[in-house]
Amino acid sequence: MKKKKWLKKTGVILTLFSLLLSTVNLSYAEEDSGDGYVQEETQAETIEAYTIPIESNHTENWPEGPQIEAEAAIVMELETGTVLYAKNIKAKEYPASITKLMTVLIALENGNLDDTVTFSQEAVYSIEPGSSHLGIRPDEQLSLRQSLFGIMLASANDISNGVAEHIGGTIDHFVEMMNQKAQELGCLNTHFVNAHGLHDDNHYTCAYDMALIAQEVFKYPSFRTITKTVECSFPPTNVVDETRYFINNQRMLYDEEFKYEGCIGGKTGFTDQALNTLVTYAERDGTVLISVILKLNGAYKTFQESALLLDYGFDNFEKRTFSNQETDETFSAIANANTSEDMDILASLENQSLEMDDTSTVMVPKGIDLADLKTEMTKNDDDTGKLTYRYNGWPVGTVNLSYQEIPQTESDTAVQTETESPAVETEERENSSSIFQVLNTGVSQITSLIEKADDYILNHKVLCTVICVILLIIFIPLLILTYFRARKLSKRRKDIEWEKKEIARIEKEIDEKSTEEIEMELRAAMKKEREAQEKAKKAMEELEEAKRQISEIEQKKAKMENQQEDGEEEEKWDSDDAEKNEKAQETDSEESQQDHEEEEE
Repeated sequence: MKKKKWLKKTGVILTLFSLLLSTVNLSYAEEDSGDGYVQEETQAETIEAYTIPIESNHTENWPEGPQIEAEAAIVMELETGTVLYAKNIKAKEYPASITKLMTVLIALENGNLDDTVTFSQEAVYSIEPGSSHLGIRPDEQLSLRQSLFGIMLASANDISNGVAEHIGGTIDHFVEMMNQKAQELGCLNTHFVNAHGLHDDNHYTCAYDMALIAQEVFKYPSFRTITKTVECSFPPTNVVDETRYFINNQRMLYDEEFKYEGCIGGKTGFTDQALNTLVTYAERDGTVLISVILKLNGAYKTFQESALLLDYGFDNFEKRTFSNQETDETFSAIANANTSEDMDILASLENQSLEMDDTSTVMVPKGIDLADLKTEMTKNDDDTGKLTYRYNGWPVGTVNLSYQEIPQTESDTAVQTETESPAVETEERENSSSIFQVLNTGVSQITSLIEKADDYILNHKVLCTVICVILLIIFIPLLILTYFRARKLSKRRKDIEWEKKEIARIEKEIDEKSTEEIEMELRAAMKKEREAQEKAKKAMEELEEAKRQISEIEQKKAKMENQQEDGEEEEKWDSDDAEKNEKAQETDSEESQQDHEEEEE
């Protein structure tokens, strides 16, 4: 009987332990997603996802991409925008919290990282209960820089709302800015309703559009710093007294189980409708790839499949750069294989010259001959265009084009067309190329310096704060001094202007008056001046008389005081003489008495 009870207790303990383990696993999955939990997987959904075709595999001689469970996925090379892997990339999907990449992009474009974001009650409490947040309170203040760390690392929905209100004035206007930016980037199937990504049937995107957004926001050095940060914290604020710590939900940066070589950031997402979504950046040998995973059931699977796709990109493709000069063998070989459509565009340039970037960069399968590339030229209404390189019809790189008008005169049009035009065009192209090279070099150097400065400031906050305080101590007095000097100069200028106007007015009045009137005015002025002088002289005489009388009074007063002091001294001397006489008399009487006594004896 005791044995049965022991077995029963053991069974209860094991049951409770298994429930505890399942709870721990569930919370781990929730932490991975950054926004929710992982739903139970169904076999039917998995099979259906695997059957979705991979568009990039249909290109001849293109490296075959792996089959994955995600319903939509893409791998894009950042510099060229070449799509290396494409599965269902234009299908409408729900993005969940990877929406926040667009939120951060709009904030960086329109805000200042040192701005102060004050959170309203609407921003804090309008998110769904249980969704990811950092416990922001109404009227709490953070810098925009801190806010972006909270959005990217902790996927904080309350901070996303606050930033949207700060940048857009209202959340609705900020969402309009998001949709406008999506159109500018060339997004094909994207519409946003909020700034955080919580579910709405009208809030959707596609894998290709998310790759374009991720490509654009990566241009900002501050974003690159934020997205690769593993841990962060908020110090006490004006409302909260404690420090809040949080960690990046992109586990491919640091987690031993999912860590990926070359991972430099990304963003996770989850809702019940979107399932798990993931954007990942990875860099190897100067090549940056972007992978996007949409609608996959399981956070750990998004990390695994993203790593699989990135390996596919790094292992099978290479970036090649060549000069856009006719002397370059690669460019010459490609140009000789131009399509007839390109030739028609070139032939239509009667009075225009074609200018293009100095170099071309393409992302192609390893080992192919670049002479196999074909070109496709486009021309826009604003005299710009693009030259697209294609490998078996698949775009692998683009070059910007510019169509410039050639100035000509009527007399020498024919001669220039036959002889001088090629030489002039060649010289202009060479000059333009050198200018572009200088500009590109300058821009790249400036960008590099800004990025280094941004990283240095983030890593040496105390030193930079001290330097800023010292500079403020130095420059504030200078600014104050400059301000007062400017005011003084401004006042002096006004006085000079007034004097000039007064002189002009007097001269005008003099010109308008006759000689007799001027003489009468002068005599009147002289008379007033004499009267004033006489009054002043009389006042001075009265003042002198008053001083003289005061002096006499003071002298009399001093004389009376002296006489009084002399009388007191005489009385004192008389009293002293009387006392002396009395003492002398007493002495004489005593002496006479003594003499008398002696006589009697």
